[in-house]
Amino acid sequence: MVLAIKISNEKARIGMVDSSGKLSSIFEVKIEKRKFWQNIYDAVTDKFEWMGLTIEDDIQKVSIVVSGFVDHERGIVRNSANMNWINYDLKSEGEDLFKKPVVVINDANAMALSEFWIGEGKQYSNILFYYVGVGIGGALVLDGKLYAGKNGYAGEFGHGGTNWQDKYRCECGLPNCVEALSSKKGIIKLFNESMESENSVIKKYFEGPITEISEIKKAYFDSNAPIEIYDLLSKSLNAIARHMSTMIMALDPEVIIIGGPVAELGQIIIKILERTIAKHVLQNFTDSLKMVFSTIPADNVLIGAGLYALKLVDTSMGGKV
Repeated sequence: MVLAIKISNEKARIGMVDSSGKLSSIFEVKIEKRKFWQNIYDAVTDKFEWMGLTIEDDIQKVSIVVSGFVDHERGIVRNSANMNWINYDLKSEGEDLFKKPVVVINDANAMALSEFWIGEGKQYSNILFYYVGVGIGGALVLDGKLYAGKNGYAGEFGHGGTNWQDKYRCECGLPNCVEALSSKKGIIKLFNESMESENSVIKKYFEGPITEISEIKKAYFDSNAPIEIYDLLSKSLNAIARHMSTMIMALDPEVIIIGGPVAELGQIIIKILERTIAKHVLQNFTDSLKMVFSTIPADNVLIGAGLYALKLVDTSMGGKV
């Protein structure tokens, strides 16, 4: 059994994952950044005592999920803006506290592995996974294995790039990042700026500034799919579609899986992305390529993390490592 922990800014989601991928005993604990390990440890020991379990006897490994640049091999968080960590040895501190082996994995990689093992990706061996939320993260599963790269940073799809977009400068400091325009934050920013214009063609579809992607979806479908909203969405998604085009030509994946809040827009996103990709990718690459939405619940990131930890030891599960 693996104790899987997803750490975010003010809380941690915790659960237990067995070798079949079953997630159980999920609970949440509020954390303080200066005392987050102690907050988590105290909550786990209290929960286990109530369940009649012990960490020593009932937990094989601990798997930690965190956003940012993670050196999976060493368990060091090289940079996590969310937690304000730079070169933080999360693995060593966790092992000192729990007295168990600790594995650390990036959140997008854990989501992708969950899709690969139990979700939309379980029938595929070559997957591009995009998580499109406030930022944009991603992961690569190639030939049935998570590809993390030399440093564990592979899948940072939201950053870098050349001329995919020049509308907004990214908070990371680079000028052309996909995330700055094609993320939830970027899309909402573009729509609100468009409504501020005196000659705005979309203002009539909204009651005022928007804060959620669901408001765009509602306006689009309530107003009989106006071309003005479609065109602005196409503009905002152009950068990520161009990124996908390059990745398709480079890696020849079987499927692209899209997760995160932006997926709320539904099939309109896939329609826009596929139309843009078709302009930049040779047809023989896209003839059999699938594009689908993630269907796993948010807590299944814990399953991906738990199975990843187990498979560092046990590689027998369907040949998928």
